[in-house]
Formats: sequence, C-alpha cells, structure tokens
Amino acid sequence: MSVLTHQFYQKGINWIIESYLDKNSVEQLKKEINSNLDLLHKNTYSSALQGKNSTQYWIYDHQVHPKFFNQKFTELMYDLKDGVNDALVSYNLTKNTSIKFESAWSIIGDKNTYCRIHNHPNIDGVSSVLYLQVPEVVKEEDLNSPQGQIYFVLNSDNSTDDLDSQVIHITPEVGKLLIFPNWLLHGTYPQMEGARQTLNTNLFI
Repeated sequence: MSVLTHQFYQKGINWIIESYLDKNSVEQLKKEINSNLDLLHKNTYSSALQGKNSTQYWIYDHQVHPKFFNQKFTELMYDLKDGVNDALVSYNLTKNTSIKFESAWSIIGDKNTYCRIHNHPNIDGVSSVLYLQVPEVVKEEDLNSPQGQIYFVLNSDNSTDDLDSQVIHITPEVGKLLIFPNWLLHGTYPQMEGARQTLNTNLFI
C-alpha cells in the first residue's frame, strides 16, 4: 500500500496532510468493508451525522471490540496505519513508530447528508479520512460549489486574534487520504447527488 503525500497545510499548532492512496488498496478496503457490513455495529445517528440517509458502521473500537473482522482486512488496515505514520514522520509530527488504533468506522451517506462541525475526543491522537466512494462528477457549472466538501477550521481555539483563523475546504476524491490532529474542528457540506463513503480512523500517537 503506497501513500503519496500531496499537500501540507499548517497554521499555528494545527495542520492537515492531504495524500492519495493507490487505487488497488482503496478498492480492496471498500470491498472488505462492504462485504462484511452485516458484521458491523450500525449507527444511524451520532452527534456529528446529519441526514436520514446516512449510516455509520463501526469497524473497530479498542475498548468495545478491539479486533478487525478478518485477517485480510487486518493486513489492509495495518498497512494504512503504517502509511499514516510515514506521513507524520515525514513532517516531523511524530517520532513514534508504533502508533495504535483507537477506533475505525465507515460512513455511507446518500444525497443531502453531511457532518456538522465537530472534533474527536482523544486529544493526543490523530484522525484520518479516506474517501472510498464519491458522487459522480458534478456539472461543470457547479465545480466551485462547496457541496460534499470537507472543511477544517485552523487555529480556531488557539489564537488570541479571531482574524488568525483559517478555513480550509477540500474536495473529496476517491483515494484521497486526509490526516489531521484529533482536536481540529471539521465538518462536511451536504452533497446534493449520489453516495459518498469514507473510512475514518482515530489513532493514538
């Protein structure tokens, strides 16, 4: 599994790594998740999910069910974890070579679903979002629309100057992998068409 670092955003102590995962790995991860949906705990509502057509599938929780559902998926997820760690090391964001999973889940959302602005509770960790499926290409006249985009608020809670905050918008693409600190505020705009699926992780560092 290869992770190609593409772009790095930083403001104060906040940062985002935007990378891409190879197509074959993305397809394998998506296949393993979707062929085992019946084994996963389904959650149609969380504090972040908004929209009646959105479902969250819990894949891993270090306290409740600390085991992936098969050996193949375990290997794929640990490859993903290693890729995240390599990206962190490349930007001197960690010297730890043994980061560990805290949780992992997949969100499948149809049209009009979104995630409200939120962050993740483990302040010592990092999060990742991998896009497994995104809606078909939007109409050309809509290319500048924020629909379906994920946004991050950099420096939202660590600045004495409100003008020092910065909102980063990133357009979903299959294979795009985003890595960021758990405390970073983020959310998604509603997508107007099609389905979107992500693989999300929280990791201890």
